[in-house]
Amino acid sequence: MNDVTWQALYQQAVATCQPHDVSATVYAGSVAAAVLTANGHVYTGISVDTACSLGYCAERNTLVAC
Repeated sequence: MNDVTWQALYQQAVATCQPHDVSATVYAGSVAAAVLTANGHVYTGISVDTACSLGYCAERNTLVAC
């Protein structure tokens, strides 16, 4: 059983959220997510927004990091 609480995951996601412009048409980090795996690892990820709508959501990026 893992001792990581929802609040701990939330706090890690908030700490990962650091919005910034990557370029004139790409904005990253306005949304963050954290996931706890079955073996107890915590992964985080951020959103990537683009002007052409080919961005990636924080949840997807977090799962890809697992």
